[in-house]
Amino acid sequence: MPRKRKKFDLRRALIAQARRIFWFYYRPKCLKYHAKTDIKGRTSWMCVVCMAVINEKKNAQVDHIVPVVDTETSARDWNVYYDRLFVEPEATQILCKPCHSAKTRAENARRKGQ
Repeated sequence: MPRKRKKFDLRRALIAQARRIFWFYYRPKCLKYHAKTDIKGRTSWMCVVCMAVINEKKNAQVDHIVPVVDTETSARDWNVYYDRLFVEPEATQILCKPCHSAKTRAENARRKGQ
């Protein structure tokens, strides 16, 4: 039985592409901005929630202090979305994976009104 093809959603495609751009171009800037280097030249980051030291770049999650999608209205005006996604490194914070997941779940629950 052939798979049913999903209808193309331009809005979702643009959002996915914008997030890819953030990941490849803005994330490294944010990681460099928040990095701490020890005497031996090793780079690490600190989670701002649990204060855990993160030694591997792949475990350091860049989080927007102001959520990209507003938790109160869930409105996705393109200009506001892009302005919130592509912010200066000072407007981001480093979280470990568990803390970032918990924060994201809490924001999604607030957005959905739970």
